Amino acid sequence: MAGGSGMELVAIEGAERQQQMLDLLREGFPQARFDWAIAFNAPPGRSGHGLLMIVDGHPQGGILCFEKVETFGGRERRIVNVSSWYIRPKYRRMAVRMLRTLTSDPDAVFTACSPIKAAQAIGLRTGFRYLSHGSIASVPLLNGFTAGRGIKVGPFDPDAVGPEHRRWMADHANPRHIALLIRQGERAVPALWRRGLKVKELPAARLIFTSDYALLRAALPAIHAHMLRRHGIVGLYLPRIAPLEGLRSVRKRNKGPSIIVKGDIADEDVNLLYSELYYLPLGDRSAGDSG
Repeated sequence: MAGGSGMELVAIEGAERQQQMLDLLREGFPQARFDWAIAFNAPPGRSGHGLLMIVDGHPQGGILCFEKVETFGGRERRIVNVSSWYIRPKYRRMAVRMLRTLTSDPDAVFTACSPIKAAQAIGLRTGFRYLSHGSIASVPLLNGFTAGRGIKVGPFDPDAVGPEHRRWMADHANPRHIALLIRQGERAVPALWRRGLKVKELPAARLIFTSDYALLRAALPAIHAHMLRRHGIVGLYLPRIAPLEGLRSVRKRNKGPSIIVKGDIADEDVNLLYSELYYLPLGDRSAGDSG
């Protein structure tokens, strides 16, 4: 991928490019309490693990990405999570150009989850749209006392879902995640949550994936009861999308990370499976919620 005079944009492929990206990430995020090298345990995508800006032979900026493939309407699509990025101050005018190059595939879907307004603004300039402004922070009894008729919530049962959902939930079966199953009659809907967050200094979890937001909403009181009783989780963070409109929240509308999306995809089909929330450890700066 070519750039201007003395500048080129290249895929993060191979040990040398990975090391250059690591050096940039460690410089840009000196407060990180983990080794960024774990990001390269993720399988590479079409552009490796993202994009580097090379100026006169030296790396001056980079965008770290995680890629997966999902099927929508019978067609496989690239889903690229735009994760951590850092550009040295002298070259930050190139941020829009970098992101536009990275997200130029018209058939792919690109997601980003960040509380940083400047990063959101750059995304909007390059064709992203808001999926969620901040997060809904629900706590027990705030959004109802009882679940909808016939709804039950329990631990995830792989035998109750199809092979794709079974694989996704199995891949996320680690101490950072909580997998639930919502049942109503013959219906069985998975819901995956990410641990490690706080709401009002109390333990909380973020929704990463569900296949039916309407049923999850109806089951929310029962989910709260299960999460509190079985896992000690008080707060639940949910995206501010249409199927969850009207839910009450203990936090302001625009507080916390917002999710932005680029590509032809329905909002309810977007999820954070296999994103930076999966590959990076607890407490990474783009995933955290508090307050």
